[in-house]
Amino acid sequence: MSGQTADKLVYMANQIARNLAHDDRPAASVAHHITEFWTRSMTDALLAHGSADLDPVVAEALGLIRAKLT
Repeated sequence: MSGQTADKLVYMANQIARNLAHDDRPAASVAHHITEFWTRSMTDALLAHGSADLDPVVAEALGLIRAKLT
């Protein structure tokens, strides 16, 4: 994955977190959105990127996604 692609995915994930910040369980909402609307390759790329530059809610959401994938 190119750095530009990673930057775009991080940007998009952080936008989702900002939009869902007021949900009762924002990390669960972000995880649901990503698994529901992103392709598996996009999700895998974000998981591979790690937590650098991610909103803490997105980082938590990725933990939830990882747990479901294992």
